[in-house]
Amino acid sequence: MTGRKAVYYGQVELIPCIVCDGYVLDDDTAVMSERGTADFLNMDHVSLKHHTDRKLSLKAVYQWMAKDISAWLPNNATVDEYFVAKQQCLIGQQVKICEGQSEFGVLRIALSAPMVCRMAEANNITDIQTQIMCELEDDRRVLDKLSLIGKYYHFFS
Repeated sequence: MTGRKAVYYGQVELIPCIVCDGYVLDDDTAVMSERGTADFLNMDHVSLKHHTDRKLSLKAVYQWMAKDISAWLPNNATVDEYFVAKQQCLIGQQVKICEGQSEFGVLRIALSAPMVCRMAEANNITDIQTQIMCELEDDRRVLDKLSLIGKYYHFFS
């Protein structure tokens, strides 16, 4: 994990139509804040903080994102939730923002350099729009799985 510094805190738009409390890091990456994450997951901020204090590490969430976690869902989970839980979402590893007593980190969700290069090489606007729509669909899938983990975190830990 590399140490990054937050250079801005406020409302950030991570993907179109998803605006929440977040940070902009010194490498211009936008990331959700703890409060923004709680709001996005429809969790009380205090509950998220309590769970974080119980060592729900970003490493664990990162691992859950990359594998099928449907076997851990409760019996009352919906068919759509089982579908989301089966998805493998490969995201950037956790990034430490500050160290010390109030250690804080984030998971990075961003377009990779090869994706941006493929978009830049597209020959027409239709190809670019199609690629952007695919990437936004992937982003939505990642956010859906993060939301599912937030909803059922007590079954995974």
